[in-house]
Amino acid sequence: MKKRLIPLLLAAMLSPVVAGDNTNLDTSATEAELDLWDESSKDSDTKQSNWNVGGFVEAGLGGFTHGNRPIKKDFSLAELRGEIFANRYVGPHFFSAKLDIVVDDIDDRELRAEVRELFVNFKLGDNASLKVGQQVLTWGTGDFIFINDLFSKDWQSMFSGRDDSYLKKPDPAVKFSYFSEVANIDLAWVPVFDGDEYISGERFAYYNPMAGGVTDKRLSVENPDNDFDNSAFALRLSKNIGGTEYALYGYHGLYSQPSAFNPVSGKNVFPKMNALGASVRGTLAGGIANAEVSYWNFLGEKDGSNPFVPNDQLNLLLGYEHEIAPNVTLSGQYLVQKMQDYDQARRAAPNPSQLVDEWHQTATIRLNWQAMQQKLNVSLFAFYSPDDKDFYLKPKVSYRQDDHWFYEVGANVFGGKHNYTQWGQFEKDSNIYARLKYNF
Repeated sequence: MKKRLIPLLLAAMLSPVVAGDNTNLDTSATEAELDLWDESSKDSDTKQSNWNVGGFVEAGLGGFTHGNRPIKKDFSLAELRGEIFANRYVGPHFFSAKLDIVVDDIDDRELRAEVRELFVNFKLGDNASLKVGQQVLTWGTGDFIFINDLFSKDWQSMFSGRDDSYLKKPDPAVKFSYFSEVANIDLAWVPVFDGDEYISGERFAYYNPMAGGVTDKRLSVENPDNDFDNSAFALRLSKNIGGTEYALYGYHGLYSQPSAFNPVSGKNVFPKMNALGASVRGTLAGGIANAEVSYWNFLGEKDGSNPFVPNDQLNLLLGYEHEIAPNVTLSGQYLVQKMQDYDQARRAAPNPSQLVDEWHQTATIRLNWQAMQQKLNVSLFAFYSPDDKDFYLKPKVSYRQDDHWFYEVGANVFGGKHNYTQWGQFEKDSNIYARLKYNF
């Protein structure tokens, strides 16, 4: 199967297309587009009784740009993906299903099914809803930075060049929402922990301190039991005042990456944590400004002397976005992460020189230009850490020809002074990719 897939991908990506005039960005409807709380939808028997069905077929192909690399695979992305979705209202309630079938030349499974959505959003009176099933949970104000959004992510998708929407990984969850003039409440429960699709050596190499360098050796991880103690609870209280949105956040559960270590089993583990945070987002000087803060408390770590559990951490994020010219938008973020009990952590660390700075800093920029009636989109997203001296660049160019055909080419470029920092470890994972999608 693997030898036959690459020619199929190449053939799909070189297929002739027919020009069209429509500039719609996507044919797949979301719950936001159908809007459960839209008065017109609640009063329309037609909208409530009809199914909305569609999907797409997509070919993606990407290759590494470094010849001498730990990963022995030829491609960073080599897949055929088909998606079908269906949704409808049943009275005031909303049902949505979205299934992906993937033929993957890199994944050991080769053929897999992914349930992206399978939920019912029950309307409870005029001011509340209960959303039950497989769904993407997300909140916060960051752009590719998540300090209060501690739900599952798919970093392998981000690094390989899949659509940005695949960074948000769905979870089986129950979400209760209540809307009032005083405040809005969102309470989510994730009963079964799944965690991130983290970088594990399967698709991309990473720095492993046990190996003493960058390796493609599969990360050995101790998966938690699927019981109530390992379920997650997340809370958001939000309020819009004069066009500015304020929010408070809380989280209790497992951290979504295996960032702790069990010295007895010799495996990485997912640490338990509590988190509290707040955010504000609104207009400022002709643009949009946001600020977000959170505190991560990792259970089992008291004073920084345990090198196997992450230290508590204070996170502060500031951001601003502005249209600097017609169809040209520039945004920037600055993230500061303060490690607690730093002196104790440095004394306990096996290799103190590789410990992240006490005040770890990350800056990002996003530059976006649209042209040709917004069919053509050229963008660059960049991470840079002044203390780690490493970076991650995501340039891409996309073109939506019509209602059906969509093309994108881009790159994931990593680099840094050291091979053990957040982005520097992935330098030889740098890649270029192309995707072709047909929506129906």
